[in-house]
Amino acid sequence: MADIPLRPRRTLKLLTATRFQWAAINVETGEFSGTGGGTYTFKDGKYTEHIEFFPATAHV
Repeated sequence: MADIPLRPRRTLKLLTATRFQWAAINVETGEFSGTGGGTYTFKDGKYTEHIEFFPATAHV
């Protein structure tokens, strides 16, 4: 494993009991890069996302 340098583009992921959503922005310019989300499962120590939306216009 290696450290990844911190860059201006940041991604925030929100989790509820059954759903997730992420959004990416540039913290230096405030530019919105994109978002996506859906449902997820966590069973036997394995996290699996089931993507329901990811707009084609997202710049990621």
